[in-house]
Amino acid sequence: MSKNVQMRCRLCPDGTGEFADLSCGDPWYRQIEPDEPGRSLVLVRTATGQELLHRAIELDYVKLTKVEPRILPLSQKSLLQKRRNVWGRVLTMRLMQIPAPKYVGFSLFRNWLRLPAVEKLRSLGGTLKRIMSHGWMMPLQAIFPGNGLQQANDVDKPLVDSSRIETQWKV
Repeated sequence: MSKNVQMRCRLCPDGTGEFADLSCGDPWYRQIEPDEPGRSLVLVRTATGQELLHRAIELDYVKLTKVEPRILPLSQKSLLQKRRNVWGRVLTMRLMQIPAPKYVGFSLFRNWLRLPAVEKLRSLGGTLKRIMSHGWMMPLQAIFPGNGLQQANDVDKPLVDSSRIETQWKV
């Protein structure tokens, strides 16, 4: 991955659009000839996606050729590899008290365990390096300022000033 990829992209486990009705992607499983027309892989994920795709075919907006299902993991190796690194990246952010997303349904820890030890360390160390180099480390204010007790008239005030955190993570 390029060093210029935004952090939120490095943290996204859904590079193949699992929650979309239709997913499209470049078929990187073989060398493309210079004069060959561009192609995309289209993956139907829902009944709505199937209906939309069939309508697009009927209206002659798209032309499809069926490919074997084994082509998808072959064509998107880098996205699958990126997903394996996400758990380590999120863990590092949480350990460094940086706001981090919470994901459900992606088996991130199990995927991270499949990485060789060197890659696991790289997912942790690379994220730590980015946190430090981008200045994302920021001390959080004490939860109980002053004498350790929140004053009765401060009940509606937040215990932690999150304004700096929000400005660091605008999407």
